[in-house]
Amino acid sequence: MMQAISGDLGMTVLVYSQSKPAAHALRAMLSAMGCTSVAMAGSPDAAREVLAAQAVDATLVIGAENASSANEFARDHDDLPVIVLGDAADPVADTMLFLAKPLRLADLESGLKAARKAPAAIIPAAVTG
Repeated sequence: MMQAISGDLGMTVLVYSQSKPAAHALRAMLSAMGCTSVAMAGSPDAAREVLAAQAVDATLVIGAENASSANEFARDHDDLPVIVLGDAADPVADTMLFLAKPLRLADLESGLKAARKAPAAIIPAAVTG
């Protein structure tokens, strides 16, 4: 069954993943959702460089192995929504949104819309779908 998305997000998103195929697939999804810019980083240092160089509306962190980096991004950029995409209830800060894999496009779009509307400190820590 096809998932409906609005295609009108208009956000700049940083995708942090050590898996290039996963990051490229997510970039394609974000483009379909109407993100105006998708920056990609494969290491914590590269992510920090992106965050220092440009305004980012939200950061998507793929995988449990990157949970500590997600916590660092949330701590260092307290106004930046961080969304973790993982297999289980990975250890993430209370201010981060967690989306379980397999990822549903509608859940990702809803999470990004919530991130855009609310300060990072009030985004719920988990979404179930």
